[in-house]
Amino acid sequence: MSRALCSSAALAACLIAPGVAMAQTETRVSADVYATGGYSGNPFGGQGNKNTGSAYGTVGVKPRVELHSARSVISAGGDVQVQHYVRRYSTVDSYSGYLDYAGTPSERLNTRARLSFDDGVIGSYNSFATIDPTDPSVPTTGDDLSLFGSRDRRRSYHGQAGATATLTARDQLNVSFHGDVVRFKRLRTVGNYNGYGSTLGYMRQVSEHAQVGIQGSASLTDYTARGNTRVYSLQATGSFNLAASWTLKGAVGVSFLDDDMTSGTSKSLSGNLSLCRNVTRSSICVNVVKAVLPTAVSGTRDQTIADATYRYQLTEHSSINARGSYTHAERKGLGPAGRNEYFMGSVGYDRKVTERLNVSSSVFYRAIFGGTSTRGDDYGGQIGLTYRFGDPR
Repeated sequence: MSRALCSSAALAACLIAPGVAMAQTETRVSADVYATGGYSGNPFGGQGNKNTGSAYGTVGVKPRVELHSARSVISAGGDVQVQHYVRRYSTVDSYSGYLDYAGTPSERLNTRARLSFDDGVIGSYNSFATIDPTDPSVPTTGDDLSLFGSRDRRRSYHGQAGATATLTARDQLNVSFHGDVVRFKRLRTVGNYNGYGSTLGYMRQVSEHAQVGIQGSASLTDYTARGNTRVYSLQATGSFNLAASWTLKGAVGVSFLDDDMTSGTSKSLSGNLSLCRNVTRSSICVNVVKAVLPTAVSGTRDQTIADATYRYQLTEHSSINARGSYTHAERKGLGPAGRNEYFMGSVGYDRKVTERLNVSSSVFYRAIFGGTSTRGDDYGGQIGLTYRFGDPR
């Protein structure tokens, strides 16, 4: 399995960065094997508040291959997971994988590319990973809150590529492209869609601690059953190094929606902000994202996400973490219209027992409200072990 992954990653390196001498490449191969046990009060966000809970056990493996050279880093990996419930629910399996490239073909040009896929059941809470506030990602809410409880299986494929060109000592130009293919097992043609988009941005260094700029983007969502949706955005961007190790990055502007299904246009505020602080023993990030996104049953949703993460290093080998996130989604177009809201909070503890063995535990609470149906809260906890084979880094 490791040889196959190495061969795939090496081939990708040759295709993406043919000028890189593979003889100078350092290869790192590892695999994290994990097992957890826990309880969830409403694992898939289904309707009702009674008799929805179950204990569960999870096993999984995360293989990873990295190729490091003087001018590029190529990585490939995945996650194969099986989750078995003691009662009420059938066993759930999920799969994901990725191939990443980051390179510097010249002193003035940085390039990047990513291919990924994900196959899993909507709404399941199967997160078992150490929270890293310095890498703020949008909290996972299943892409479409109105589908929580459906237990439909979604398979998605994503591709993106981009480049950053340094024009002068103060000026940068950024360009990126992305594509998505989303398919559902039960919804099928009613929910299936393809998405495409691109972004062009300019940034200028105005002081030692500040960059400002502007960016524009365009995206198209092609629904298999009911026409297209187009979104155009124009935003001011900025990146600031503040006092006491704080950084602020973001973009704020407006998005214009052109929808075949409603035969109309509309506009809304859009953007993202990330405020982070990273010091010796602790790190914290607060993120806000507002965007017009595709839904699974045609139409769009105007979605706002607020997310905060915190991590504190207790000792050299142990830490605590906490996360809280809130999502507000207004449905537009066809399909189940209305408002859906989602809240998730978790607190966890991690301890590195040896160089390769890690113990993690967490408790969590989730609530989905709004819309036309009542879905019970989800609460619970889990504890598990992770062991790394291969390169320990």
